[in-house]
Amino acid sequence: MSKFYLGVAVCVFSLISMGCGGSSGSSGNSPTGGSSGGFTPASVQGQYEAVAQSTASPSSVALIESNFTQTGTDVFAGKASVVLVQGTLANGSITLHSLGGECDNGFLGNDSVQGTFTSATQFNFTLTEAGSLGTVAVTGSATVTPDGKQITSGTYSTPAACGFLADSGTVTGTKISPFSGSYAGMLANTTGTTNAVIVSVSQTGLSLTVTGTTNGTPFTMTGSVVGATFDVTGTIAGTPTENVGIYDHINNTFLVFDNTFKFLGTLKAGTNPQSIPVSAGFLKTAS
Repeated sequence: MSKFYLGVAVCVFSLISMGCGGSSGSSGNSPTGGSSGGFTPASVQGQYEAVAQSTASPSSVALIESNFTQTGTDVFAGKASVVLVQGTLANGSITLHSLGGECDNGFLGNDSVQGTFTSATQFNFTLTEAGSLGTVAVTGSATVTPDGKQITSGTYSTPAACGFLADSGTVTGTKISPFSGSYAGMLANTTGTTNAVIVSVSQTGLSLTVTGTTNGTPFTMTGSVVGATFDVTGTIAGTPTENVGIYDHINNTFLVFDNTFKFLGTLKAGTNPQSIPVSAGFLKTAS
């Protein structure tokens, strides 16, 4: 897979099988809108990250990233506005290991979701996932806090499809604020050593700009944001480079990968790349 966001899969309130494996939320087909039905729904417009956990296999989890567009009671995320990252839960931390869903067979970007608020804080959804292995419709519901900032409870149900068994589980999540600030860390390079990286991160809309230095050499990278993930490209020391990553909102750090999802390191808040890493966190990566 050459592009992290080459149509990555799934949305915040949806869950494809836990055993499997950027752009604006207006991409793809648009929702038709909808009346308020006599109530004012919570607003879920914008960036979200959810953690979905399988009931059948509790150690199997997924980070579900999404940019939502909302019109009245209707919520929509198109094919380029959702990202799913597979992980394993152990001792309260999530180890990330792969991207994608159960029907895509490694070729992503065929999924969309449409949902409707049935009350001010209750949201029902249907995710349609399609790919070379088949098609599956995932249904579920979620409760959203009145301010729209938290998904306090949610459930999903996935029928058997695309070579995977039926599954069900829970969903919780949070709204992600735009990325901003200074971060630093030691990131792996192609020679097997590490570079001291210091960056300034700035987001406008769903566009991201990263400026900084690597071992003292200045660089600029630009790209897009989906939920708590980013995809940026630029030239570093004369070499075209693409980095992707995930923001850990619990520890205010970025996990950075190359475009094959090989882990490169962590950028921590601040300007000292040699600072002591966080000792425990919501996210960790496979060794």
